[in-house]
Amino acid sequence: MTKLAEGGFNKVFKLLMDNDSVVIARIPDPIVGRASRVKTVLKIPVPKVLSWSEDDTNEVEAAYILMEPAKGTQLGEIWQDMEKDAKMTLVEDLVAIQKKFASVTFSCYGSLYFAADAFPGCVKAGITGAVTPETKDYVESRFVVGPSAERSFYEPKQALGSLECGPWPSAHKYLETLVDRERLKLASNSSLPSSESDTARNDRLSLLHKFEAVSPYILPQETRLSRPTIWHWDLRSPNLFVEHGRITSVIDWQDVWIGPLFLQAKRPRLVQYHGAITLRLPDGYEEMEDKDEKARVTQQVEKSILFWCYGEDIKTRNPELHELLILPLARKRKETVKFASEISEGDVTPLRECLIQLMRHWVDLGTGVDCLIDFTEEEIAAHDQEAESWNEIADCWSALHGFVARDGWTSLENYEEAVDLFKRLREEGLKNLDGDELVEFERESRWVVESTSIDGKGSARETRGVE
Repeated sequence: MTKLAEGGFNKVFKLLMDNDSVVIARIPDPIVGRASRVKTVLKIPVPKVLSWSEDDTNEVEAAYILMEPAKGTQLGEIWQDMEKDAKMTLVEDLVAIQKKFASVTFSCYGSLYFAADAFPGCVKAGITGAVTPETKDYVESRFVVGPSAERSFYEPKQALGSLECGPWPSAHKYLETLVDRERLKLASNSSLPSSESDTARNDRLSLLHKFEAVSPYILPQETRLSRPTIWHWDLRSPNLFVEHGRITSVIDWQDVWIGPLFLQAKRPRLVQYHGAITLRLPDGYEEMEDKDEKARVTQQVEKSILFWCYGEDIKTRNPELHELLILPLARKRKETVKFASEISEGDVTPLRECLIQLMRHWVDLGTGVDCLIDFTEEEIAAHDQEAESWNEIADCWSALHGFVARDGWTSLENYEEAVDLFKRLREEGLKNLDGDELVEFERESRWVVESTSIDGKGSARETRGVE
């Protein structure tokens, strides 16, 4: 038995059986809806599930899932060496997979469970869309939609014990629950730094109140664009396996739930690009002597082409997704929901920035009503000053792009180097900070000291792409 990874939601092991066959075992975190991981509804290629147990009184003394290994080669291992045309073929596969996600609408919002594992609060899972009558009957008889399995709805327990966690009949009801959840957390004070003043805490509540006021208008006016859908939010190369040039398996489903299409749908990371669009190599490209510059130009053109091809492909094959991606302020509206859902623990600057931008561009949303929130000139000036420091931190994370993601994810290959980097950053912080700021920094960076290597003394704790 070999441990492959340990993420925030599960431990993953490779088991070599007596007959030389290989089985992948997952030991899931108890708070996550275990049965909802087994995806059979949309005919998406996933590793075959051999067996599972929800009962931790079994011989293993833990819930588990046994699966066949993912078919093919992990895309992250070969992506950089692939030819552009081969990459474009995989982009077509990604569009086809996302089209399947968008083709099925569920009856409500929440997490998906087997009907055999249903508990109070679950409702029958009804579906409509591009499905056969047999599939519709199968889903309605085998599955239920229940409360969200997302960890943030249950921790801390003392603050959220009375919170209704779904299922929700509408997208706006889901947003209302996000507000209720964050308000309960703020009231408990358990998620806030001990050094934070009452004024700062009230600022969080004020921003949450502003979000609550605009939340009905953040969602698209057409309800079909926020209908309940399943969506894999993390279609990046470590979670995709390929064989003979096509996608043969998709892994890392633990965060998947039935959510509003508008908030779920996004470009896969493989085709995300924020630079200038350049679809042709420049004149004089062949004569360029600076190898680094030539490689940069090559990469810019390739990323531009993949970005453009994905956009053109969804226009014809998944026009509804294209419609979502070009909605006015689409990215800012999604970010507003994201930052509001983390306001009890996260930075206040990003949410305030989103709300200010929504206020300034309110007319672009086409709500037909006057803007429901306001910031004074003094508040905006203070925010701009605070945002400068926040942007410096954001620039630091941008510099780490491709090495360590802002959510803490890094590959197994980069894990040791990433831990060393953050240990050095911790040492610098401990030298240069003092007072309450030093105490808070020491507490929040203590995880670096507790991190260990992956050579048998520990494991990469955020390698969610390895399965």
